[in-house]
Amino acid sequence: MEIIGQRTKPEIANNLGDLLTRLKNVDPIETYFNWMLITVDQDDNKFVDAAVAGNVDYLVTKDGHFKVLQSIEFPQVNVITPEDFIEVLKEL
Repeated sequence: MEIIGQRTKPEIANNLGDLLTRLKNVDPIETYFNWMLITVDQDDNKFVDAAVAGNVDYLVTKDGHFKVLQSIEFPQVNVITPEDFIEVLKEL
């Protein structure tokens, strides 16, 4: 919601966040460990921590800071671009 808040009003971002957490196909998770795998932009680590805690198949981003995860064996986080994710979805 951080980026949406930067591009709109914070109230809109908060309302969207509330809406997303109420969807039936969204499972909010708690992160219990901070891996601190990205040192260049430590604010990005919250997404890595959520991906690990949620045992996700993919972390979808164009942010170059996440490329460091390709060289980290554990925990393994599969980072792909939105374009690559669309191709994955087409194969389903």
